[in-house]
Amino acid sequence: MRDSKYCWTHDPSFEEERQRAAARGGKTGGRGRPSEIAEIKGELHQLAADVVAGEVVRGDAAVVSQIYNTILGAIRTDLKRREQEELVERLEALEGVLSERKAGSGYYA
Repeated sequence: MRDSKYCWTHDPSFEEERQRAAARGGKTGGRGRPSEIAEIKGELHQLAADVVAGEVVRGDAAVVSQIYNTILGAIRTDLKRREQEELVERLEALEGVLSERKAGSGYYA
């Protein structure tokens, strides 16, 4: 960053913003909800095996599959929302840096 001995990652003035970003990252479970998705996949595999074995009626299995599909859709929607929020925050941070650079150089757009 111009006029600073620090990069964005180490600049003390961005500490609060970095902490917010780190806290969000810890809540997302990686790039979504891998443990929940893995659990659903496992349950769907078991459901399929139970249908093949004749232990679960196909109609019941179809309804359960629809419910799981709805849950997976909600997970996708939530992931997209979080990605959008992260992109907006990153863009705002970049715009702030650009604004600081313009102000420091005497350039006004």
